[in-house]
Amino acid sequence: MGDVDFENSIIHIQRALTKETDWDAHGNKITTRSILGPTKNPYSVRDLMVPEEVIQLLLDWKELVPQVSKTQFGEEDCIFGNRKESRWTYSGFRIPFL
Repeated sequence: MGDVDFENSIIHIQRALTKETDWDAHGNKITTRSILGPTKNPYSVRDLMVPEEVIQLLLDWKELVPQVSKTQFGEEDCIFGNRKESRWTYSGFRIPFL
């Protein structure tokens, strides 16, 4: 979780998670995978100062997550996942809340 600076209450936005889909010759989906890469443009890279309460919620989540998700907490990992994947894209994260 190198994107979260727990000591200084900063979240670093420096990467984006997107879906990459492979299609067969007939237009049928073969596979879909999450790709962690650069942001859409250089202006998307930024640091967000967050309240201490947000940092505490993330610390609490870090303790709970192994029981409810495949999320890991290495430098290349994301904060939120689910029981199927260790990462959620924007659309995958928001759809359950619509």
